[in-house]
Amino acid sequence: MPIQPTDIAVLLISLAACIYCIVLSRKLERLQNTKDGLGATIVAFSESISAMAASSKETRTHVAQLATRLPKLIEEANLTCQKIEMTRATLEARHKEIMGDVDKAHDELNTLTCEALEGSRKSVLEMRSLMKAMHEMSEARHRPRFTHPGTTIR
Repeated sequence: MPIQPTDIAVLLISLAACIYCIVLSRKLERLQNTKDGLGATIVAFSESISAMAASSKETRTHVAQLATRLPKLIEEANLTCQKIEMTRATLEARHKEIMGDVDKAHDELNTLTCEALEGSRKSVLEMRSLMKAMHEMSEARHRPRFTHPGTTIR
């Protein structure tokens, strides 16, 4: 059987296809290599996805726990705010009360001080007049008396 040009063409095309298949096979092997190629990237992505899924699940669980605690914490905060507001109002009322008492005590102290000063002033005036009288009596006693002739001085 003689070789036909189409047979040569088919043979050449088959040879080219075999070479192309060998090149593609090598490229696929490099891509599938789990150390350096696309396979390693796929393995890394798979591990990352697994880690992200686990982390996401853990985060959802933690968020759910926090979501159940949050209303309780908000309620406690509101109660604390109410207590603080009541305490502040009580302190303000007590402050006004105390300031009123301080003002009353200040007025009473002023009144008592004025009364004490007035009493002291009267006492000082009285003591001055007594001192003056005593001084006059003392001078009168030591002053020589003029007597009429014929009387004796004792």
